[in-house]
Amino acid sequence: MTPAGSSLLSFRISGRRMVGSRGWLSPGSQAYRSPKRRSTWSSIVPALLLWCLAADTSGAVQEWVVGEGGVSWEAVMNQDRSRNVETTEQGWLQQVRVDPDRNLCLGVFDRGGWYTGAGGNLIWSGSIHGAFDGDPNTAAIIIRGRGRISVDLGASYPVNRLRFYPRSRFHLRFIPGFEVFVNDGHLAPDLSGRDMWTLASVTAEGSTNNVINWRRLYERRDNLESEVDLAFDRQYVRYLQISDFVQSTWEMAQIEIYGDGYVREADYGSNVIDLGETADFGNLSWDLQLDPGAQVTVRTRSGRTPDPYRYYRLTGIGPSGQTRVSREEYVRLRDDRGSMELDTDNWSFWSPPYNIEAGSQAMQSPGPRRYVQFQIHFQAGETYDDGVRFQRLELEYYAPPLADEITGEIAPAVVEPGMVTTFRYALAGRFAPGHRGFNTVHIMTPVQIDPATVREVYIGGIPVDAAVTAEADHFVLTLPRQVQHEEDVVTLTFDCPVFVPGTLFAATVYEHDGARIGQQVVSGSAAAEVGTSSLAVNWALEGTLLGNVEVSPSVITPSGDGVNDAATISFAVLQLTQPARVTVQVFDLQGRLLWDYTDRSSSGPVTIRWTGVDRNGHRVLPGTYVYSISVRAAGKEDRRTGLIAVVY
Repeated sequence: MTPAGSSLLSFRISGRRMVGSRGWLSPGSQAYRSPKRRSTWSSIVPALLLWCLAADTSGAVQEWVVGEGGVSWEAVMNQDRSRNVETTEQGWLQQVRVDPDRNLCLGVFDRGGWYTGAGGNLIWSGSIHGAFDGDPNTAAIIIRGRGRISVDLGASYPVNRLRFYPRSRFHLRFIPGFEVFVNDGHLAPDLSGRDMWTLASVTAEGSTNNVINWRRLYERRDNLESEVDLAFDRQYVRYLQISDFVQSTWEMAQIEIYGDGYVREADYGSNVIDLGETADFGNLSWDLQLDPGAQVTVRTRSGRTPDPYRYYRLTGIGPSGQTRVSREEYVRLRDDRGSMELDTDNWSFWSPPYNIEAGSQAMQSPGPRRYVQFQIHFQAGETYDDGVRFQRLELEYYAPPLADEITGEIAPAVVEPGMVTTFRYALAGRFAPGHRGFNTVHIMTPVQIDPATVREVYIGGIPVDAAVTAEADHFVLTLPRQVQHEEDVVTLTFDCPVFVPGTLFAATVYEHDGARIGQQVVSGSAAAEVGTSSLAVNWALEGTLLGNVEVSPSVITPSGDGVNDAATISFAVLQLTQPARVTVQVFDLQGRLLWDYTDRSSSGPVTIRWTGVDRNGHRVLPGTYVYSISVRAAGKEDRRTGLIAVVY
């Protein structure tokens, strides 16, 4: 296993693509590729040469690549975090695909599985290992007893065949009757605190009170075959148990389990990737083939130190009873070994999953950082032959970064929900020689704002003219000069409503307009006049799902002359984290429902028009009517009512 702080870099120069056996797209499979044109390099560059290349290309967009065109998947694999993965002849990464001639009983301990034997009045001759060592001349022997043998394959494999037999010179010592139980491992049993004998016990189908909920696969009470070879429909199996019926003497030279197809789940975890220096992150991109029904999840985390963890020795001293030690000391500890915890001061948690269908996405882990880790989780489709083949993974980065760190804050921190609020925003950076600074800022917003409301832009307390453009979910502020000194604090004012408590006005800064890679802004103190040290906005009001309700005009004349023909009912839906049902209804004064509108809506502004008609499209009579707006979410309902007059 590569040490946590090892350096593995690859720079792409030129090359080609290749596709071979198991690399062709199966019918219906999809290829997800980064949208930009690729150039690849087919060999792994020695680490020393990579350091030279890193120095030569400092200050430019660089790329770290694993898979085709970069370092091999094996070179950066963390053995402790990876299971049931393999590489194809082309060097692509996939979950293990079981060949029909592979005996899955071999190497189960290496895959995190186990095997054991148990039973009443049981006497073992030799060792249980004789049935799993691949040698037909050794055996697990039961003498004048009853017994059962259990195996954990270490993962859920698509199994369709079971074979077991005694040694050839003792061919009459076959099991006289047996039943076979299986469990697919989908609901992992609680194996904590259990010995191997308990793990072997048979439990009834449907039971929820035992360690492993076995399902009977096969039963043969009178067995006359020395070599038992059972073929059955392909199914996922992780645990398998063979149990006899009567007290007797029998042996098994080998137990063999075979299958065909992809293992149901697999994981790949990388070692810590050292980029050589602190860098800003760009896009994470990937090329892969995804068969129908199969799934894959990619996550990342980033850090400032070579090791993501803190290590402790048990001492019994202090509140925690532990003392922090180095990794080297921790490895040497035995009975006094304490906990191993994520170093949250220097490392981020695992990111949300990346959008695989996009082929490329901005790095979700915070920067600037020097160290990166990634993990991939594979899940096969239900047809057993549908899997995932990962061709390559690429991270863009920019070194040195634009700044050591850029902090931002917004005020006010507490607002009235749904109402347009004037916000004050501030940015400040810590810069060192070689940092180029920024002149472009992207600020995320819950709705598209009016660029004209962005005003009072200052750099270091001096007003400046800045260009502003607005998109649906952010606006871009282009400054007239570069910000690269600590005293160059950027402040601005803009107007925007907020519909969800905890809305984050996240920001990214760029060296110049159109730059590919920017630097994320972190919450922190930037300007004394703002004083919140946060980029999030909340409100004190609880339970409110509706706000900012307006009806205009309140008196309508639906005569078709184009003047006040309809009432515009506008409101804000608040606090929803996922779409919910929104209903607008109109009643007469006797409470009879005349007209309604129903749709699903997310948090944000909603506008509905009522043209003075009933459900059948007929004009209502002159008079006063009651409108009702309701939102129902998470078992709660919020409702607003009011009056609309209709005259002719």
